[in-house]
Amino acid sequence: MVLKIDLEKVYDKLEWSFIRDMLYRINLPMNLIDIIISCVSTVSTSILVNGDALDPIYPSRGIRQGDLLSPYLFILYDIVFFAKANLTNCIAIKDVSDVFCSLSSQFVSEAKSRVYFSPNVDIDTRESLSDILGFSFTPNIGKYLGIPLKVPGDSSNEFNFILDRVKQKLTSWKANLLSLAGQNVLIQASTAAIPSYVM
Repeated sequence: MVLKIDLEKVYDKLEWSFIRDMLYRINLPMNLIDIIISCVSTVSTSILVNGDALDPIYPSRGIRQGDLLSPYLFILYDIVFFAKANLTNCIAIKDVSDVFCSLSSQFVSEAKSRVYFSPNVDIDTRESLSDILGFSFTPNIGKYLGIPLKVPGDSSNEFNFILDRVKQKLTSWKANLLSLAGQNVLIQASTAAIPSYVM
């Protein structure tokens, strides 16, 4: 079975102390951890009322959506489990996710989390294990970090979404405003990250 666990409002509830602890546990150098935490924690927000800014608000947790560090930090939060479909594994996964949530101050979104079972697992077993986990089972687990986890049918179409993203970027540009060399540089720079992210 494959479990894809979705957390509720991760951007708002992400504890900075938990980020620091996780970066430490993956053996990043302390000076790099300090720089990352400094970037994450030195944020303020101001509210405009009739064009005038009120006093800034200094949050004590969370990450700004759109922050350039967010995708790298959220690798810590994209949770996928692979396990044999049985009672012991389901209880262990439930226990581990409960401990994770208590340490990180996060909550599992049972409505968005899913479990995928092999076709070899009978329907009664699927239902009982899904009840233990608190997640509904699904025929398609979806994507993890933008990559399809299971693609039914023809595998030659597995990565067509990469081509679609590149085409979408190309059609949105004002290519007629650039020279041929400028178009070439823009295409290479903008599309290079899409396939490498997937690979």
